[in-house]
Amino acid sequence: QEGAERLPRESIYIQGPGKANLHKSFEAMQRYEPKVTVFPGSIDLLDQDYMWPLSKTPLYATAMPLIMNLTITNGLGAHGYFEKEPEFTATNKLGEALDVHFERINVLWPWSGWIAIFVQVRDSGRNLTGVAEGVISFTIRSPPFPGEREGRSQRVEVPFKAKVIRTPDRNKRVLWDDYHNIQYPPEYVPIDDLNYRKEMLDWNGDHPHTNFHPVFDALTDNGYYVEVLGSSLTCFDASNYGTLALVDSEGEFHAEEIEKLHNDVSE
Repeated sequence: QEGAERLPRESIYIQGPGKANLHKSFEAMQRYEPKVTVFPGSIDLLDQDYMWPLSKTPLYATAMPLIMNLTITNGLGAHGYFEKEPEFTATNKLGEALDVHFERINVLWPWSGWIAIFVQVRDSGRNLTGVAEGVISFTIRSPPFPGEREGRSQRVEVPFKAKVIRTPDRNKRVLWDDYHNIQYPPEYVPIDDLNYRKEMLDWNGDHPHTNFHPVFDALTDNGYYVEVLGSSLTCFDASNYGTLALVDSEGEFHAEEIEKLHNDVSE
């Protein structure tokens, strides 16, 4: 990761850390000492190209949470632990309006783990605009290797930056139901040509950021705000939205969902 060079105009979800540079990687290995590496090392949602599609929709109150992962490579030991729960600390006034929650793996094994980040704007911030900034921090500890008395630990800090806007009118808000789409295939399928974008098979899975991304782009480019519902239809407030998109649904609609949706439309 340290030796990679970022490619211009390509999303993080296409290129990851970037193109391998063997010379830079060799130099990094020459000076390497055991440490914790996090990818991405910072989250800047103002970086439109690299952070697509998360950068396409700003944060605002009452929206579905922004969800993304941090991948942890733990060079301190084959397994490691979080000393305590990850924290978010605001570094400017608007950052204090963010509500940030985490889910994480309990044990980093072998050599790696992850943190899921959920970001929302508090309801009190529905009229705020600007850039929210803060830092996500946590400490990883690994037990000593054979023959050592003490283990190793490291505090990690990941800067966070995102655009916040006033909550849009409901006629500009689209909620895309992804809960009833089947996500396939069950594992990542690599492709070695970043310019090839006309894959007709559904190996990307049904999601507005993958198979349906032309629709997502068209909506966001024309002033609409697209949010993704990853849970039951009983789990959203219909008064916040002008449109609910049910696209190529494959999962079962339960009786409680049908009743709730009928009431949403009729009332």
